[in-house]
Amino acid sequence: MAKKNFYAAVFKDGTHRIYSNWPDCQRATSGVADIKFKGFATRDEAHAWIALSVPGEASLNVEETPQQAAPGDAILIYVDGSYIHKRCKRAGWAWLAVKDGQVIAKDSGVTEDDALSRNIDGELEAAIQAMDWAARNGNRAVICHDYSGIAMWASGAWQVKAEISKSYVERIRHLKSGITFRKVVGHSGDKFNDMVDQLAGEAIASYLDKSR
Repeated sequence: MAKKNFYAAVFKDGTHRIYSNWPDCQRATSGVADIKFKGFATRDEAHAWIALSVPGEASLNVEETPQQAAPGDAILIYVDGSYIHKRCKRAGWAWLAVKDGQVIAKDSGVTEDDALSRNIDGELEAAIQAMDWAARNGNRAVICHDYSGIAMWASGAWQVKAEISKSYVERIRHLKSGITFRKVVGHSGDKFNDMVDQLAGEAIASYLDKSR
């Protein structure tokens, strides 16, 4: 039997994600009703299964679409989301801006409302907040993300069906000018991706402390 290196999950509302290890997939799917998930040897197999599970929604992924060339003066902004099942109904979000290898700005928090799709809410909120910061400060930016929907919904490559994706597309409509996207692999040793992942988790912890 081939070793399972990737785990694909499709949530009730049609949103989906691929995890690079079983513990992350287990945390995201444990106790969730009406969810499908399965392990695969390769990422391509996981994408193919999602495409069959959500017709018209996941026939493409970021790696399969041409990457836009980022302007030379663009700032890298890493984004991530977090969710702690059974402990907090809201999702955490975080972003950090990097220029010349140094963090020049960052922010984090939790979603205003209960999460519809767990950490995906946090992933999208992080991207929205990052684009808003870039727009307000006149910066062209590369959004570095590990959840493909951030780029795919923004570009129109994925159909917008669920409420969470509709809200995301509407909120970035006037923010995505000058924005390009770059896919990074979560938990792969990328220093800044690990940092923003930690910030998103700390945002939930801070929110829970204040709620006591």
